Amino acid sequence: MFRRMLIGLLLVGFLPAVRAEAPKTHKASQKWALLIGINDYTYLSKLKFCAADMQALRGQLLEAGFVDAQIRLVSDKEADRKYWPSKTNIETQVDLVCRLAEEGDVILLAYSGHGVERRGQGYLCPQDAKIDSAGESLIPVDWIYTRLGKSKAALRLMVVDACREELDPNSTRGADDVAEANKRFVKQLNSVPKGTVLLNSCGPDEFAREDKNLSHGVFSHFLLKGLAGEADENADGIVTVGELAKFTARETRNYVALKFASAQFPYIKQDADIGALDYDLGRVKKQTAPVKPAGPKVGDTITNSFGQKFTFIPSGEFLMGDGESVDDLLKAFPGAEKDLLERAAKQHRVRITKPFYLGVHHVTKGDFARFVSQEGYKTDVEKDDKGGMGVDAAGNIEQKREYTWRNPSFIQGDDNPVVNGSWNDDVA
Repeated sequence: MFRRMLIGLLLVGFLPAVRAEAPKTHKASQKWALLIGINDYTYLSKLKFCAADMQALRGQLLEAGFVDAQIRLVSDKEADRKYWPSKTNIETQVDLVCRLAEEGDVILLAYSGHGVERRGQGYLCPQDAKIDSAGESLIPVDWIYTRLGKSKAALRLMVVDACREELDPNSTRGADDVAEANKRFVKQLNSVPKGTVLLNSCGPDEFAREDKNLSHGVFSHFLLKGLAGEADENADGIVTVGELAKFTARETRNYVALKFASAQFPYIKQDADIGALDYDLGRVKKQTAPVKPAGPKVGDTITNSFGQKFTFIPSGEFLMGDGESVDDLLKAFPGAEKDLLERAAKQHRVRITKPFYLGVHHVTKGDFARFVSQEGYKTDVEKDDKGGMGVDAAGNIEQKREYTWRNPSFIQGDDNPVVNGSWNDDVA
């Protein structure tokens, strides 16, 4: 599920003269784009959809009104060697685009590849990156910020789709270690300088997801759809920075919650005048009516490709705990352990900080069988020589290698709950 780390940077600067309360759209004089996509790393884990993300973005920018001569694509799929994504080539192109932009222009710099944090510094990883030689082979995020800050461009927006999986194919780090490394990288990315707007694909405690059915990162997929016109909420034929950010954040959040039963919350961060959000990023065919926000509400349900139904759970608070006395619970459940009942009886307030989708019914054996067939998945129990838990002829609980979700030691139909699964299997 975590196929790669993708970072999409759309970097656009603004003039401080833009008033925060001004509702009108700001049109750039010229728009420049540098698109960098890296799949085939020499020393790091290879990625799948980075080049496709950037190639698709180039096409969408042309549709939105960017001039072909002012778009540069740097990718390991390019035939011309000067557009291969080496450290030298990337830095050369960044410098060039920043020099070409004049006052009133927009610079769009999109990077799709690995990102990393080392010794308190965030880095982008060119194709020839070596993690142990950060100063020599990596590109500091601060260096990108500095170069863009020196340009004459009127608008700088940084859109980041990042934090997917382990960089080093030989690493033995666990998921918690990878998550912590991603968190540090996002922290460095959030050090947004004055005059820059950041739209990040996920929070510091989250992973940015890819979906092979989309052939893109989820965030990048909806970024493309937004630029194509779906983000034009007021149906004026213009997609602004603010509209694109709102649409992409909402659709990414909803899709990831449904498809992966996980949280991915894109967010916007800026040390800039709010008028930057009114800048024109692209012209599209006018809608016949304003696009209505598709945000879910309480009671809404959705059904996935396996036929499972999910209901929307909003953020909020509730009171957890039975509220009955422990003595009453002991009478009702005479065989229960007292300490468990004490915890169950004690009421306490629980806060849900982020909305999510919850399965209306349990995952059945049939549901899980369809998932395994489609994804080629093997559970932890099937990969472990110890096997899962089951019941012998005498009714004793035991662990045997042959006990799996397919054979839990008792007869199950496809409508029964799947058993002998681990936490890893639950979130797969």
